[in-house]
Amino acid sequence: MNLPYLKPSVSPPATYLLTNVRSALLSPGEWALTRDGKLYYKPEPGRTPKKSTIIAPVSDKLLTLIGDPEHRKYVKYISFKELSFEYSQENYPYY
Repeated sequence: MNLPYLKPSVSPPATYLLTNVRSALLSPGEWALTRDGKLYYKPEPGRTPKKSTIIAPVSDKLLTLIGDPEHRKYVKYISFKELSFEYSQENYPYY
């Protein structure tokens, strides 16, 4: 497969990380999720959809606490016990 957009445009070649690009699914285990929720997955050897659990997170915020300090309305007297978050959207740089 010829992917011209993966060719480096600088010298020495820069490092690229493409995520969620359907046309760049080259290696087993890679996947892309479209905006309408369709999942494209290049399975790893021995994997099939029937043998897999697929979780596609879409939320980048799991909890937001908002106060209004200008009006002396603070977020306070809150405690969390045995709280865990799983499967949020990755939203951080890879460099």
